[in-house]
Amino acid sequence: MHQGRLAAPRSATGTARNPQPFRTFSLLAVPALDPRQPILLEWIASLPPEAELVMRMAMREAFDHCRGDRSWNRRIDELMAALDPDEEQIARILDECDKTVRMIRETV
Repeated sequence: MHQGRLAAPRSATGTARNPQPFRTFSLLAVPALDPRQPILLEWIASLPPEAELVMRMAMREAFDHCRGDRSWNRRIDELMAALDPDEEQIARILDECDKTVRMIRETV
């Protein structure tokens, strides 16, 4: 392999006999990205509760670091309990979460 080039893991690129599309280049190219930077955490905490919930749920979906973080998930549970959303609100939250996840994945 040429030095200095990013190479995808073998399972992501397949083999010469069985090529597979490289579907998630941006996420695999930056595996060490941890979005829990202090300045970002301060910004998320400053959002209105529903917006904070959407952002935290989206980041949990997009980043393994957030998915496995107990305090991250605890805060999502706290926000859900505080907001006590009805079915319509849950649908809106999940819709906004999906849009945010797509935006994150396109950006990273």
